[in-house]
Amino acid sequence: MSLKQTSLSNKHREIGAKMVAFAGWEMPIQYDGILDEHRLVRNKAGLFDVSHMGEIAIRGPQAQAFLDWLTPSPISRMPDGQAQYSFLCSKAGGVIDDIIVYRRAHGDYLLCVNAANIDSDWQWIKTQAHAFDVEAANVSDDYALLALQGPQARRFVAESLFPQADSAAIRRFHFASFTWRGEPIIAARTGYTGEDGFEFFCSPALAPALWDEILQKGAAYGIGPVGLGARDSLRLEAAHSPVESGLSRFIDWNKHNYSGYARIESDRETGGAETLIALRMQENGIPRAEYPVGRGEAPIGRITSGGFSPTLEIGIALAWVENTPSRSMPEIGLDIWVEIRKKRIRAISCARPFYKPSSDKR
Repeated sequence: MSLKQTSLSNKHREIGAKMVAFAGWEMPIQYDGILDEHRLVRNKAGLFDVSHMGEIAIRGPQAQAFLDWLTPSPISRMPDGQAQYSFLCSKAGGVIDDIIVYRRAHGDYLLCVNAANIDSDWQWIKTQAHAFDVEAANVSDDYALLALQGPQARRFVAESLFPQADSAAIRRFHFASFTWRGEPIIAARTGYTGEDGFEFFCSPALAPALWDEILQKGAAYGIGPVGLGARDSLRLEAAHSPVESGLSRFIDWNKHNYSGYARIESDRETGGAETLIALRMQENGIPRAEYPVGRGEAPIGRITSGGFSPTLEIGIALAWVENTPSRSMPEIGLDIWVEIRKKRIRAISCARPFYKPSSDKR
């Protein structure tokens, strides 16, 4: 089965990207090296091609009501120009995918979904839409998506890239639409790396020109291209791995009529069967997904995502651990072990996120 390519594939090869298969796409994993690219985002700014992400448009008189049913988030309180992190829930209360909802106008929303889940998300949304007066469309082929992340991103965009667009006025989790080279662009400030920045939705045909413009003008700001390898380590440091970010804060607990409500409300009352905790390694060892974790002699859970933190220079991880009647929320500072290559390596539970940007870089 052939891999899909974004409209920037030739650009990646021209600058020597290492290309790999990811969620059915051929994507750049790195250019100059994952560690260097990770540090570039932390200290300057990095440009990502994330055009493999999916977009689904929801329009119609009952668009808000439909999204209020699809997600547990406070969709009804969103004003025009706001973005809302949320997730799709099955009727059983399970998470189908984490998404971002963009309200463009009354009755007009755009959803950004994960690349690996485009088809399944679309099938679920299309099936549920029959009960509402809405038009739903998978418009993923209509968009390319570039992300510029890092402490220099806002200054560069305001001074050099789009000075006419008043990008400095775009608040976190908001977006604005404007025209560049005669074509529409949506500039959003959502982010996923722990740093500030923008995501640019544009047509696939316009994306190569925008990519070149950012890299050429951004060179004076230290901006360079970054692959998906550094994206993963940046997301982990920021505790922004998909469906692992403490999702309860995105739930509107005053809502009582959405897909999966009964299960989610039950988990709220009981604490749920598992709790997500953050771990910092106390000895040499790199935690990886599915590695067992425990306390004392007893296993208590498993790693969901982990790796080496280039910023902290230690191993870090997120792990699901079992709740018990006497322990519904693990404390920070608990001694934990992670089984790595049949050895139990010491770790400690810690606060999230692992990394917060320092104000002196802004």
